[in-house]
Amino acid sequence: MREPGLARRYAAALFETAKARKLLDRVETDLGATVELLRCEPALREFLHSPQVLDEHKEEIVNRTLGSRVSSLVVDFLHLLLKKRRFDHLDDIHSSLIEQLDDHRGIIKAGVTTAMELKPELRDKLRARLETTTRKTVRLECRLDPGILGGIVVVLGDQLLDASVQREIERLRDELMATRVI
Repeated sequence: MREPGLARRYAAALFETAKARKLLDRVETDLGATVELLRCEPALREFLHSPQVLDEHKEEIVNRTLGSRVSSLVVDFLHLLLKKRRFDHLDDIHSSLIEQLDDHRGIIKAGVTTAMELKPELRDKLRARLETTTRKTVRLECRLDPGILGGIVVVLGDQLLDASVQREIERLRDELMATRVI
């Protein structure tokens, strides 16, 4: 079972170290590339996750595979995860690091759900409106869900704006159900 705050703690430690060494961009790129490599190479991922493989062999593979391609900070961090038996948390740590980097850079993520794909000009208008409202740079993460029928659902931080047709139908149904008929 995973600890909810574990990924945030490891990501925070990596973030602070990278910030102190002025390597934030490099660490972001290198850790992202490492996560992607492990996603594309399941055999390597299984090898590094396997409790039957000695830590020395895992570290040797990390050194040979990534040593000359990524920063020494990322290699050392991967070694730490192997030593502490936390390597299976790498994806969550990476996601948490991206959130911390976004926060540091004044970027906020907005999850946007629509029934049909938004045209680029509508995306730009939505992003501009959200940036004006939040006074932050907004990164739109759009997804399609025909189940909302129409309209838009925006999740911005811990705020939800549900202007979908499906929500409006539910609201009208609730209103009609609450109406007393003689």
